[in-house]
Amino acid sequence: RQSRPLPHEAIRPYKCTDYYEHRNGGSVQKMVHLKHWDKLVISSRKLPYTILNTSNMSHYHTMLPSAFDGAPVACEYVPTARLFVTSTADMCIRFFDHNFDCVARYHIDKSHMSLRWHGFSGTLF
Repeated sequence: RQSRPLPHEAIRPYKCTDYYEHRNGGSVQKMVHLKHWDKLVISSRKLPYTILNTSNMSHYHTMLPSAFDGAPVACEYVPTARLFVTSTADMCIRFFDHNFDCVARYHIDKSHMSLRWHGFSGTLF
């Protein structure tokens, strides 16, 4: 299967990271596109999760470090429940509602390095 080249206007990673570093004074550690939510999530040491609208790279929400006890590791969005899910180095998975209130927190025996929603089976891996 051949991949199609992206249109020039779709390639904007430099602009996004440049904006983020200028605004927050920190370096980007990880960028994740959550296709089920159409948001771009940026992680850094200073701000665990900053969420941007992918259509225009405008700011959507920033989650403060006080919401977490460990560094950000992974995140995912569960569209059927409208929950933003995070995994952090303190070995916890947290579920946040659309107001970004933590509605559930589970301690796990190992930190999850990635989270993925599989819509067909309704499973979060």
